[in-house]
Amino acid sequence: GVTGVQTCALPISGRNQSTALNNTLIGGLSSYSTIKCTDCHNSDDTSTTPGPVLTSFDPSGPHGSNYAPILRANYRTDLSSLPASFNKSNFDLCFLCHDESKLLSSSTSPYYTNFFDTNTGVNLHKKHLTGTALNETVGWWTGGMAICRVCHYDIHSNQQAPNTDYGYYDGSMSNLHLSSSPIDGYKSHLVNFAPGINTGSGSFSKPTFFAYATTRTIGGFFPLTYQTGSRQCFLTCHGNGSNIIMDDTGIGVNAFYYPPSGENTYRY
Repeated sequence: GVTGVQTCALPISGRNQSTALNNTLIGGLSSYSTIKCTDCHNSDDTSTTPGPVLTSFDPSGPHGSNYAPILRANYRTDLSSLPASFNKSNFDLCFLCHDESKLLSSSTSPYYTNFFDTNTGVNLHKKHLTGTALNETVGWWTGGMAICRVCHYDIHSNQQAPNTDYGYYDGSMSNLHLSSSPIDGYKSHLVNFAPGINTGSGSFSKPTFFAYATTRTIGGFFPLTYQTGSRQCFLTCHGNGSNIIMDDTGIGVNAFYYPPSGENTYRY
């Protein structure tokens, strides 16, 4: 007979240990915690219990739930259309570990998300989930508010991301480095874009998430800080303009932002 339950953890190669992430976690989690399969796939009896599943429920483990695919709580995966407005229930699973009020907060002291433009003070998680509707009108997509799966298509891992390239360029486009999987040493934040999103740029064959730095530092690496660089996304859902900062003043194909100071690590 079965004498125990085997546990597993998400197969990601890196770990986000930033202060901003740590500030938004709930249910006893920290940026040093390991998420197990049963923390997301479990009985829906745990749908209102924050954090990891620590107590045995009936049925115990991933044996039954009203939320497909055997999830503890609702998580919207349907991309055939996008919601016209923010609806918390689309992300009930996410908000078991991420504090909704903090993730969508405009606080700068402290920051509650790394997806924040420090130049303009705009929380970009909030903007994408509750603000301006996306402009993408390709294939099955006709626009609407973003859901988590638009940018985090596979929430298990982005080591295989068929519709995303990752990269960095150090000082000029002639020093561009691209990869079909996250580049070792550079934070990718589990970004991998949903099928149907286009790059919108003649320079890239796929939607691209990458870092730009203008100042070489000791050791030859390039830190990403408010002063020296930015994050950029090349996506048609950001419109048809170019070099547009990702804030409330405009949108463009290569939208960019300046992350909080907790992100200024070498080999970003």
